[in-house]
Amino acid sequence: MLIPDNIVIEIKFDYLTIGLIGTTILLLMIIKKKLL
Repeated sequence: MLIPDNIVIEIKFDYLTIGLIGTTILLLMIIKKKLL
C-alpha cells in the first residue's frame, strides 16, 4: 500500500509537536525545581 505524502508529513508534524511539548514541559519542571 502506498501512503500519500501529505499524510506522512502530518504524522511527522504530529511527532514534532509532541516532542516540542514534551521538552517544554520537562524544561518547566526543571526550572520549577531549581526555583523551589
